[in-house]
Amino acid sequence: MKCAPGTETEGCCWWGRGAIQTTGPNNYGLLNHEVFAKIPSLAHIDLCRNPEGICDTSDGNKQKNWLGAVHYWAHNVQGYEDAKYKRNWMTSLNQFVEGNFSLSASKVNGSDFASGTGSVVNNGFWGSGAHKNDKRVNNFRWILDELKQAGLATCDA
Repeated sequence: MKCAPGTETEGCCWWGRGAIQTTGPNNYGLLNHEVFAKIPSLAHIDLCRNPEGICDTSDGNKQKNWLGAVHYWAHNVQGYEDAKYKRNWMTSLNQFVEGNFSLSASKVNGSDFASGTGSVVNNGFWGSGAHKNDKRVNNFRWILDELKQAGLATCDA
């Protein structure tokens, strides 16, 4: 889709883009202010005026779309402010690692690490059931298997 004057989507440019599907004027604004504006090679990009800038690779930078994912993760998942849900996430993460990367070992308040984290990313809170959770968990398992084949191990393994 294009966000251009005279098109059906003019003025509605806040759909998901990038590795984590950054959406909405607030998330683009925060990403622009807290990340893009502070990186000299990206400071010229104004995501508030041009949200497509997150995906533009004409400058040779193909990693920009990952900045949105890292920013969102740091603020909205790892830096989650609700103490109860943050505790769920940290407890589940610790159990996941201590259980040798086992999702069944990571269950906290009804959700394993992948499902609980997906709920936070997708709906804003632990255990809410992310959209297409089964597919998300299968993707998580695939990535985890690839990492294990590449040598992923706990410190005491």
